[in-house]
Amino acid sequence: MYVHHHFYQHYELLQRYERSLQLKQAIFATVKPGDKVLDAGCGSGILSVWAAQAGARVVAVDFVDLDLARTLAADNGESENIEFIEDDLLAFADSTSEKFDVMLAMLYINDPRRDIGQQQLSVNLRSKLLKPEGKQIPDKVQYKAFLVESRDLDIVAKQNKLNNSIHTMEGYYDLNLQSLYKTINHAAPPAVWFPARQRGSLLVGEDIRILCNDVLFATIDYASSSLDYPSKFEFIIEQAGTAHAVIFAQQLYHQGKLLFTNESISWIAAPRQINPDDHFTIDIDENWRRTNRLESR
Repeated sequence: MYVHHHFYQHYELLQRYERSLQLKQAIFATVKPGDKVLDAGCGSGILSVWAAQAGARVVAVDFVDLDLARTLAADNGESENIEFIEDDLLAFADSTSEKFDVMLAMLYINDPRRDIGQQQLSVNLRSKLLKPEGKQIPDKVQYKAFLVESRDLDIVAKQNKLNNSIHTMEGYYDLNLQSLYKTINHAAPPAVWFPARQRGSLLVGEDIRILCNDVLFATIDYASSSLDYPSKFEFIIEQAGTAHAVIFAQQLYHQGKLLFTNESISWIAAPRQINPDDHFTIDIDENWRRTNRLESR
């Protein structure tokens, strides 16, 4: 039987039990009987089922096929309490006058350079659909950054390996393939370059060594609609080493409680040796958003 990749992603997310159970606890602590709840980007519909079990009338919206979500709701006796709508979220927001007591907004890609768009979507939905006294889960997102050394994360070495592979292809095919190399090299790094991930969403790397204390990169507080990222940020180095990458820890909060943490990685475009007390500055720019590579100075 063919399983759509989208649903397999939800299967993998549900295996992160700490994450899912923290969300369940937040829903049951927040949703009251009779509440109207919007599940924005409902996916498999599990959060909608929990909100319905807490006594809410739920509207669950996603642009994907929601047959699985409808079936899971029926299997758990909550079909009558959940209305599933297959639609773009902003189109839905523009088409309804309904206001909600609670918005479940698990819209994140778990990567700060791509999440800025998801955060803006969340703010737009909140302003259009949430009652003034309404609550949002999660209601705050915080990103911390760690500068790390890891030979396995050396992007220059990975680029050289890619270039050697292209040269080998050129020999076999008797063709000039440098445009292929340039296209791949200037795009976001391939998925195979990323480190493995634990079930709990933290990165795995035996040779990853943190070179300094974490830096607070950004805080997104939906109550204040704050969506600012810095144009640069700075590490003060504590250990000598080679700066290969930055790990971003995304922390999702609800009412001051940490729900869970996800990690993502960005590469230093030109890795370099650093020493204790050095100031290592990172630029946040369009190139980073496009390629996932950070310029340093």
